[in-house]
Amino acid sequence: MEIHSPRFFAVSPQGHTVFAADPVFEATPGPATFVAAGWIAEIRGMNRGNHVVVAKATIEGQPLIPFIVHFKVVGGGRGD
Repeated sequence: MEIHSPRFFAVSPQGHTVFAADPVFEATPGPATFVAAGWIAEIRGMNRGNHVVVAKATIEGQPLIPFIVHFKVVGGGRGD
């Protein structure tokens, strides 16, 4: 399913942090705010137990390293 649509786009609440004296990307030390954003999807109707999801992404037609997620369904799934 193509998830790159507004329906599947999520943005986290705004967070706050203080950069250390030696921050990454040459940022100025001190307070900063941040958010995370991305596309999300839900898999429904899975059986309880251990599962693996492999996502194969591309950028401009070039494959990237597969994104592998291991997870366990412990409740709300089908079966015992």
